[in-house]
Amino acid sequence: MKENPAFEPLRTIGRVKRKGKWKKVKVKGLKKVLEKKLGHIPQEVQDYIQGKEEIDSLMEHYFKRKYLPDEPIKPKRPEDLNRWIKQVLLDKNSIVFESFGRYIIVNDKFGVVIEPPNKKISVYGLRGGIEQWKKENKWQQQLGTINYLKKQLLGD
Repeated sequence: MKENPAFEPLRTIGRVKRKGKWKKVKVKGLKKVLEKKLGHIPQEVQDYIQGKEEIDSLMEHYFKRKYLPDEPIKPKRPEDLNRWIKQVLLDKNSIVFESFGRYIIVNDKFGVVIEPPNKKISVYGLRGGIEQWKKENKWQQQLGTINYLKKQLLGD
């Protein structure tokens, strides 16, 4: 018996939704990115890192979203990233895409990237909403809205 194609993306999205917070993963390389794109490392980042080579992924993404100039929506605190992810995953009209083994879930304001089984990769603000994002990312395979996948899974 062949598994319903809606199952894996919904299972992955569901796992992240249930966790409700950023997965604890250590990363390195934030200083290089900020140095390259900004030409300096902001004092807040220097104070947080204080000589550590690795920091947690939530803080890395928070600092990138806050300081990199190409980010359309700036977080005020790290918790904003979790709130943005929840907002997208709870929106039944968010569109689910598959690309290189990852799921990208997009609503009019944000995009969330998740690598199965439940590792949150990123959340970012969108410029111009879903339609603009789809034009700029034509290689992504559109699976449908979260609501559509649920109906497909349930056989409605």
